[in-house]
Amino acid sequence: MFVDTPKTDREERRSLFLCLRNGDTLFMLKPGDLGYGKELQQLRKILSDSDVTIEYPPKPVDGRGRPAKFAPTPEEDKLLRVMWKDQTYSQAYVLRKASEQNGVEVKRHQLIYRYGKRTDAK
Repeated sequence: MFVDTPKTDREERRSLFLCLRNGDTLFMLKPGDLGYGKELQQLRKILSDSDVTIEYPPKPVDGRGRPAKFAPTPEEDKLLRVMWKDQTYSQAYVLRKASEQNGVEVKRHQLIYRYGKRTDAK
């Protein structure tokens, strides 16, 4: 295992290339770890000429970006408004129903923003 950091002054990377043999596989965390620009092109050529393959771990599927949007249909919207304003339904029940209908977790602040506070007039 070779660890290349700015403090190693690329000595670890140089040592790595001296140890590689034909048919070896080089595992890198990300493509930029090998280098950039012309330097990267030269290194890739050297590696391909010596039959060394480069592999990277698969990119994890994460929850980047905006979360799914709370967008009920007009019918669902009407029903949720009535349930939200009706004090006989608990807040937890209305939130659970809204989440089930929309397939995304609906938070209290989203219903307050959309329908107002539960204590406001209908």
